[in-house]
Amino acid sequence: MPATTFIEPISHNTQSRPFSIHYTKTHPDLPNALYVHYHSEMELFYLESGSVELYVEDMTFQLNAKDAIFIPPNLIHSAKRLSPPDEDCCFYAIVFADKMIMDTIPKYCNSYMLPVYSNPTDCVIPLCGKIKWQKKVIELLKEIFEKRDLDINDCELAIRGALLIIWQLLYNNHMKSYNNDLSDNNSFPQIQKCLNYIQENYAETISLDELAKNAGFSTGHFCRLFKNMTGFTPFSYLNRIRIAISCGLLLETDKKISEIAALCGYNNVSYYNRTFTKIMKETPSGYRRHLS
Repeated sequence: MPATTFIEPISHNTQSRPFSIHYTKTHPDLPNALYVHYHSEMELFYLESGSVELYVEDMTFQLNAKDAIFIPPNLIHSAKRLSPPDEDCCFYAIVFADKMIMDTIPKYCNSYMLPVYSNPTDCVIPLCGKIKWQKKVIELLKEIFEKRDLDINDCELAIRGALLIIWQLLYNNHMKSYNNDLSDNNSFPQIQKCLNYIQENYAETISLDELAKNAGFSTGHFCRLFKNMTGFTPFSYLNRIRIAISCGLLLETDKKISEIAALCGYNNVSYYNRTFTKIMKETPSGYRRHLS
């Protein structure tokens, strides 16, 4: 089963444009408001009503109505509904590729995008209306979501413009402090090639030498670049992908845990259980029982 099955199974394009807007009203009888997933695009999530506990990697954020959060690309995230059954819990999200912004500005402005790749977990940014610049971001997000049902040709420039202003606010008030040496910027394509390779071959045995060779770097240099650009070591990243995919299999199939472990590249079910528990904070069987 290809990895893309468990990368969020929703198109993130609108008439070939590199973004999509989603609206979700969660089911009151289901505990998970947002299933465990990841995607190569970044996301701005806005909670219209209710409350959720949102997880990004090993971080936890409680969001209440009118709060929002920015999630960089390639980070595993999910959300648990906290609202009582008789209360609506609804949210919007705009999911967009970096070229949604980069296509509209000169190439020498690449540094504005670098922090979300070089320090992704540090660039998870919760947003609330009590802080002036964050309130402005939320207002701009609401303007974007109001255009959800419009013809793309009537609103694309306005959406791109709002995203550019949002990005400037996020960069000036948070991301700027995480901007790294731009000398690594030219290595993005090679590292992205390795990320794609991992996602396509997660079930196979993958060696560090193989990944470094695939990227065209020495092992040591590759490990440094990979960690700088993803926030994880190569094998930590591989384990995250495998565990995210196994979450989908646990919820969507009745396969045995040992079979799921094997399908996700784990020959030792005990190691799979330990790795799953470390990343997800509960056992595979507990995860299946609580969320199925």
